[in-house]
Amino acid sequence: MFEAMLPHQPEEYAVMYIDMDSFFASAEQQRRPELRGKPVAVCPFLTESGSIVACSREAKRYGVKTGMRVRDARRLAPTITCVGDSAAYYRAVHVTLVDILEGTPCRVEVRGIDEMYLEVPSYLRTREGTESLASHIKAEMRDRLGECLTASIGIAANGWQAKMVGASCKPDGIRALPQSERGEFYKGLKLRDCTGIARRMSRQFHARGLYSTSHLYQATEPALRRFFGVNGTKWYLRLRGFEVDAHAPKLGSARRKSVGHQTTLMPNPAESHAELRAVLIKMSLKVGFRLRRLNKKARGIGIYVNYLDQTNWGTMLRHVLPFSTQAEMKRYIDQIIETLRTNFQPIKRVTIVTFDLVESKQIGWIDETPESDVRLAHALDTIRDRFGGGAITTAAGLSDTMFRDRVGFGAPDMSLLRGGVVEPNIYPKATEQGV
Repeated sequence: MFEAMLPHQPEEYAVMYIDMDSFFASAEQQRRPELRGKPVAVCPFLTESGSIVACSREAKRYGVKTGMRVRDARRLAPTITCVGDSAAYYRAVHVTLVDILEGTPCRVEVRGIDEMYLEVPSYLRTREGTESLASHIKAEMRDRLGECLTASIGIAANGWQAKMVGASCKPDGIRALPQSERGEFYKGLKLRDCTGIARRMSRQFHARGLYSTSHLYQATEPALRRFFGVNGTKWYLRLRGFEVDAHAPKLGSARRKSVGHQTTLMPNPAESHAELRAVLIKMSLKVGFRLRRLNKKARGIGIYVNYLDQTNWGTMLRHVLPFSTQAEMKRYIDQIIETLRTNFQPIKRVTIVTFDLVESKQIGWIDETPESDVRLAHALDTIRDRFGGGAITTAAGLSDTMFRDRVGFGAPDMSLLRGGVVEPNIYPKATEQGV
């Protein structure tokens, strides 16, 4: 068979997938005991027309879903409590969770504020070993995060299988998939339930007589390759436990690839170049703080905007001198957004991402950051550590358009940034929005 010809064969129980259950809503219930056991919805804007970005298990039982309007959720669950998001708290929980996972013998791949992959070391790749490790992780979470913050853990041969298995044991479950049982597992999995298969791809599969995940699994590699090219081969291998996805823990460690921030300006979009500049400069204060916390400097910066008319714009600067301070980023921001001065359109969402990261200690003689900028950054970091992120900003970041600190809920299409593709290591979802 085709897969038998490959030099590296899949190993059972090689990957664990950790997915927090109803993360933002569960975090609110943990933080506020009066919300426990009640239907809860987390909303960036507490208006009847606002959207729900997360809902508790109790709310889901009424049929409330993420993305639903508040008014529609109230019709389904009249007693639902809508609360604002608490980005700083979510990040604190995320940091503790990562610390728990880093305390295991596994290699950790962070894929979001509530989603991680673990590469299991070879000596633990048994059903008993991985299930025992998963139980240990859950016990540590109860001790350090609280009873409301639970996770579903899937264990399989590759990351894709582990994610599918984890989704099948929600909430708060542990499930391991032996490769001998994968065929039976796929019988209960719809095509659209599979990560990577959306409406368009499912139609392509249907057109070739593949109406279920089980049909796709049973198809031969030559047939899939003939119909779908290299993607067909990837699906053939993915379903059989081979690791073919870029996010796989085996393809890299938890090394950070980018640091960034995203904010939504609604209901007060940026109406002018000056407002956009002020927002970006204030965002750069947070990005610089995170870079310095990681002892990193960046050699690239990109800016991405979403307009009110649903169009997008983005560009980047590569191979610049290493930077980590707001003063340095301000110069690059001005350079990037200069082209937006003419024909300015109202902007509803802004993303800034820094990439091509290097250790600060590796910069050496090429570090040209002025000493005054370093001292100012150190002073701002000290104030932020003691009094919180919103305690201080610089004058350049002030304008009539101010934005709340929040966690971003969707990754921008970074391929729209002219000049290449940024591959943000979302820490958390998306890019590094909000960490």
